[in-house]
Amino acid sequence: MKYRASKSFKIALSAMVPLGIALYCGLVPELEAMRRPKVPGDFTFPENRPDLRSGRKISSTSSSSLDWLDENWNKLKRSEHFPWKMESSGFGRHLGEIQGSTDPMNRAKLAFIERQATAIYKQLVARYPELAVLFRNVPPERNGYLKWMEFVETCKNNRWGNKDLGFPQEIRDFREGKAAWNAEVARKWLEENRDLVARIRDMGLLPDASVSEADTAKQLVLPARLAMDCALALMLETRLALESGDVDKALRSIQAAKGLGDHLAKVEVPYSQGSTVSILIQRDLERRAFEEWMPLLPEGSRSPELWEQVLNPTVAPPSEFGRLMKANWTI
Repeated sequence: MKYRASKSFKIALSAMVPLGIALYCGLVPELEAMRRPKVPGDFTFPENRPDLRSGRKISSTSSSSLDWLDENWNKLKRSEHFPWKMESSGFGRHLGEIQGSTDPMNRAKLAFIERQATAIYKQLVARYPELAVLFRNVPPERNGYLKWMEFVETCKNNRWGNKDLGFPQEIRDFREGKAAWNAEVARKWLEENRDLVARIRDMGLLPDASVSEADTAKQLVLPARLAMDCALALMLETRLALESGDVDKALRSIQAAKGLGDHLAKVEVPYSQGSTVSILIQRDLERRAFEEWMPLLPEGSRSPELWEQVLNPTVAPPSEFGRLMKANWTI
């Protein structure tokens, strides 16, 4: 008896043909790309730059099928139902490990990665010049950011390290709103750490900041609590000065605290953590100005214009977010 395909089989087969063609067209280019030997740092740009302002979706020459597989494989590894526990490595984790390694092989590997990254960065900037960063030429003695980095290094030798300033518990509780203001405790700490506070004040009062000479690896590791403690030390000094009637000294301490935050956020390529710390310092200054300091001012010195000039509570424009994103990409 001669076999004849059923009608349902023919319909199923006709439906499979387009699917097979789609899979072939989608996977073959990726498989071909996987077969080709990869040359580190060797890539080509499309002839015409895509118009990012048009709002339309930019088509890619490669399929997203392998990206989908890779993304969901990582989700599966992190799942609590996955029977074989596998450590998921986050982006940049391996680089961070070899940056802190003293092994000669890791140091050589790090140097190779940095050379390749520099070469790729130059190609990208040549193609997209708007991503280039113009660094300012700031003398070291006027560079608040460099002084901050030096301060962080020297604090490693303190008995409390460079994580914070080692405030007594009374001051920490006051900052968190768990205790009332204790002028004697604050005055005693400031007196015992007079040279340290003077260095912090001088650093905050420097007129400019640049990362042109900074170590990028160290820029990524910001001791945020230390920065917040430095600002708090100046705020303690502010309140004591106002209680003694020395308005000029108080304003100078406020300017130094604000300047410290600006050194972290207003450099050419501010890291997101530094910008966050700067925002927190600014908010703390504004809150304390209204809740604590202005009620202590003597009659005739409560000038809104003066305090607005000192605190400078400006609203960041949308372009600032773009600058921050470009900075994080650059770092």
